[in-house]
Amino acid sequence: MLGKQKERIFFAVIAVIALLFMIISFSYEIGTIGSPQGGFFPFVASIIIFILSLYLFISTKPATEQTSQTGGMTGLKRICLFIIVTLIYAVFLERLGFLLSTFIYMIFLLKVMGQPGWRFAVLFSLISVIFCWICFQKWLGVPLPTGIVSF
Repeated sequence: MLGKQKERIFFAVIAVIALLFMIISFSYEIGTIGSPQGGFFPFVASIIIFILSLYLFISTKPATEQTSQTGGMTGLKRICLFIIVTLIYAVFLERLGFLLSTFIYMIFLLKVMGQPGWRFAVLFSLISVIFCWICFQKWLGVPLPTGIVSF
């Protein structure tokens, strides 16, 4: 139970730090989505980090439940698997394109890290990939690898 308390404290500290960064980002001009300024990225990043840390703070489970969700995989095995899958992702990013390879990569990571349920993993991955594609490709004009799926 002590591990759960430490995790919750950690996520709360991260949320407070994100709020501080959000406040500091107002000292720079933020701009708009179509015309972002110097404070835009820190502001948006701090909002995302705050929301994610708040979610993790609320949904933190005891360590015994978390190890059972990952199929009893130890931390070292998960880290090695993460590194291998990330390297595979890097190799296939150009061939499959950003949308498809990142979608598959995120689903795999969510399942390896112990996220229960395929429905959540697929939905979260789909929304995240589309959001990132819109932000980088459409709004910021950053060319992303198209691969076999192009728009």
